[in-house]
Amino acid sequence: MAKYVLMVKTAKDDESPQKDTELTIDFDGCTEVMLHAIAIPALRIGRQGVWRRKGIPDKEAVFARDHIPGMPAPAETPEQTVRRLFPDMPAAEQAALLKKYQQK
Repeated sequence: MAKYVLMVKTAKDDESPQKDTELTIDFDGCTEVMLHAIAIPALRIGRQGVWRRKGIPDKEAVFARDHIPGMPAPAETPEQTVRRLFPDMPAAEQAALLKKYQQK
């Protein structure tokens, strides 16, 4: 696998000054399952933040590759926008609305 070295700034509390720490993360010996165990909580927390701002869905599927730190966030699809704006609208009506505006 790989080893990463990064600088982390940490303050003990709001009144304390920040201190730099050189953090080395060594992924040698990690299995895919172990990496998933590390990534899933970060993805879950990130999505919860989005849901708090944009509305909490009943269900959502994401690609982990679209949520890499430092990369642009994926754009919301028209289907996601309709589901977010009209969560109580039946699926058939949502589909008709999408079809109507995608033809223009």
